Amino acid sequence: MCIRDSYRHNQRMEDMKKQMIKKITSILIMLIMLITLFPTRVTVQADDELATVSTGKYNDYEYRVNDNNEVIITKYSGTETDVVTPKVIDNKPVVGIGVNAFVCLCNLQTLTISEGVRFFEGILTDEDDNLKQINLPSTLSIGKISGSFITGCNGISGYCPALEDIFIAPGNPYLCKENGIIYDKNKTMVICSTPKTQLGSVVLPDTVNYIDDMAFNYNDTLTSIQIPDKVTYIGYWAFNNCTNLQYVNIPRSVKMIGQYAFHQTRIQSLYIPKEVGNVGIKGDVFSPCMGDGIKNIIVENGNPYFKVVDGALIYNNRIQLYASGNEQTSYTTVSYTHLR
Repeated sequence: MCIRDSYRHNQRMEDMKKQMIKKITSILIMLIMLITLFPTRVTVQADDELATVSTGKYNDYEYRVNDNNEVIITKYSGTETDVVTPKVIDNKPVVGIGVNAFVCLCNLQTLTISEGVRFFEGILTDEDDNLKQINLPSTLSIGKISGSFITGCNGISGYCPALEDIFIAPGNPYLCKENGIIYDKNKTMVICSTPKTQLGSVVLPDTVNYIDDMAFNYNDTLTSIQIPDKVTYIGYWAFNNCTNLQYVNIPRSVKMIGQYAFHQTRIQSLYIPKEVGNVGIKGDVFSPCMGDGIKNIIVENGNPYFKVVDGALIYNNRIQLYASGNEQTSYTTVSYTHLR
């Protein structure tokens, strides 16, 4: 009798579980159907604060709207040669441009960002082979540095080989331009130059403490650069494909060098001070280099992070770079686990 009652009890419990699962499944299906009936809602980090947004499309532009009823353009897919971004979309002001909003546009030659835009969320243009000129508004701010990310204007241009100039509207209180290089107003941050800017030998102002990602990307006129002692950050791809860059100094103040920062340059000698390395040089900073490559590598005595062994630069038990000037014909990697 007890066995029979126990069996019936277990059967009832199983039936209840099945009914509960069916109810939960039905509720979930109803929720999914309701969600699909309404505009997309997304939570993103924009303009330094979280915002709930809706998305939409206006002519050749895709965009989202933040909870302040402001528009951020996320993509342009038109074919115009001269593009001026709209100031207003759907009766809402355009205040920002999303990362890579203007990419792979083979017809684009001139891009004008309209007044009212306050920030870029990342690189504005990339792979635009015929883009020659970018015009920035007086309202554009460089924002705040947070770690290695500039929350107002994180870079401007990626690979745009024909880019000749970037103009800043008069009266912009945040940006300035000197000798073809764009800085923040106080010249503490190098933001960018263009591939066609004639630079030659550059001495950065003593006020600079931050070199942004892609700052001198693809400029083949840069031959040498003197970096001041205050600089703590050299960005990702900062000097990438500066194919005539032969000299650069790394100050003792540097705490971070981004990946591919000196990729495809003609640097021949490398000196790393003892203070550099704690936060970390990210992999593939210097190699491969153009021409004969880096011939001479010196690490200052007392550097606990880097060392040179038989012509190889070792960091974190990995070979980062092997000097091309080394005459050694063989190299044994006994205690180093990864070859660059």
